[in-house]
Amino acid sequence: AQAQAAQADEAVRQTREAEELRKQIAEHTEKLEAVQGSCHEAKQAAEKYKEETTKAIESVRDDALGAVASESKEAVAALETKFGEATRAQNEMKDKLEQLQKSDEDFMQALSSEEQRARRAEEALQE
Repeated sequence: AQAQAAQADEAVRQTREAEELRKQIAEHTEKLEAVQGSCHEAKQAAEKYKEETTKAIESVRDDALGAVASESKEAVAALETKFGEATRAQNEMKDKLEQLQKSDEDFMQALSSEEQRARRAEEALQE
């Protein structure tokens, strides 16, 4: 009877230990599930942050590229204007140079005519 009582006590003790282990396993399982949930939430938050950051970077890049393109267009337009002005000024100088050459030719012809008249007048005086 004592052996059976000792066996029964041992069985009760082992059952209590098993129940305590089951309780600890359940507690650890709950904690693990909570940590896994937190990790999942953190991962989702990190992915959302990454998406928002990427969108912000792309927006800033697009704005910067737009500003550069706008400034480039303005610079090109200013250069085209300056080139047009320089071309007009060059054409005006070319026209003036042609006028001066024509005036020079006219003057040289008039001078030649005057020299001829002067020679004729001198020859007439000598005769």
